[in-house]
Amino acid sequence: MRQRSNLIILFGIAFFLIGGVIVFLVLNDEDDAGPAVAPGQAEVTVFVAAQDIPPNTLGSEVIEQGLLTTDTVTGGTQPVGAITSAASLDNQIFAVGVSEGDVITTSQLAVRSLSNVSVPEGFDGVAVSLPFLNGGAGYVAPGDMVNIYGVYGTGDQAAGIATPDLGTEVRLPRTEMILTNVLVLDVSAQEGRSIDNAAQTPEGETTVGRASDGAPLTYLLALRPTDAERLIQVTSFATAYVSLAADGAAPVPDTPGSDGGSVLGPVSSDSAAPQG
Repeated sequence: MRQRSNLIILFGIAFFLIGGVIVFLVLNDEDDAGPAVAPGQAEVTVFVAAQDIPPNTLGSEVIEQGLLTTDTVTGGTQPVGAITSAASLDNQIFAVGVSEGDVITTSQLAVRSLSNVSVPEGFDGVAVSLPFLNGGAGYVAPGDMVNIYGVYGTGDQAAGIATPDLGTEVRLPRTEMILTNVLVLDVSAQEGRSIDNAAQTPEGETTVGRASDGAPLTYLLALRPTDAERLIQVTSFATAYVSLAADGAAPVPDTPGSDGGSVLGPVSSDSAAPQG
């Protein structure tokens, strides 16, 4: 009888030890697999830096270069502003460096530009602010071509004196075209390209989507570096004026300019109204 009792005790101890080993293995496996997700609790996929990301790296570059990986966490446990979609990195730039293993958040990012404009190769995107009327009074929109004129001898910073040029005297004030067929990349307070708007203009109306509050307009223009220098010079020390060019118009040849001595001269033969 005593021997039977001893066997029962031994079996009990054995079962106890085996159960303890099983519990230990299960708990250890859960720790290796990461935090457990309770049944019915949502999971969230977040983006994590696969390696160090230096500041000023474009969001599109980290994706193309494989600098990101993903991790799945329980909903509500992710950091505030955690990026959960690759689309959220479009037009973004890393304002700060990110260390390997860190979750990507909106606090690390900044908008790359105010609009998704594409600057043509070989050109600079040059921003200039012009008074409402000088800037086309809201008729000019992204995608349009403009001619730009310089008005010299006006304002506090203008020279306002006669300047010898190739043996002739150039009188100030003076107006002369400085650039032709300049592509407008973007315009503040504008709703789209003029030609597209015109196609949707109801009969009898002539303007759609134009700024009309008289506020200054800021243009982003596509300019060769040498042309950018010329425009910056004019907008800094004189006054610029833009005109809307016709769609498909050829660049305007060099013009003689106009000043106090020539403005009352003969009217050019091409100044007649366009013939329909």
